[in-house]
Amino acid sequence: MKEIPILLYQNIGDYPEDMMEDGLLPRSFERQMGFLSENAYRVVSLNRALDHLAGRIELPPKSIAITIDGGYRDAFCNVLPVYLRHTTSMLHSLSCPAA
Repeated sequence: MKEIPILLYQNIGDYPEDMMEDGLLPRSFERQMGFLSENAYRVVSLNRALDHLAGRIELPPKSIAITIDGGYRDAFCNVLPVYLRHTTSMLHSLSCPAA
């Protein structure tokens, strides 16, 4: 059976406590991404992860997919700087509300 970890994040920011049930402080997100980077995890797109699970492609050991749910401003302000420091393939799409 093919497997790959998929991490789902949402509400990455310093929000009121009632919004943080599924959220994460930016410094915690930074530590988690640092751990993945320091331990040689390879971040792959969700499409590649799904292709791997379907048996269409093989992925290297320690592959992991990361998704950011919501596409809100926090994904740009809090996630993008961490993304640029730690990986080249964490974000593959960022949805933005229509103007």
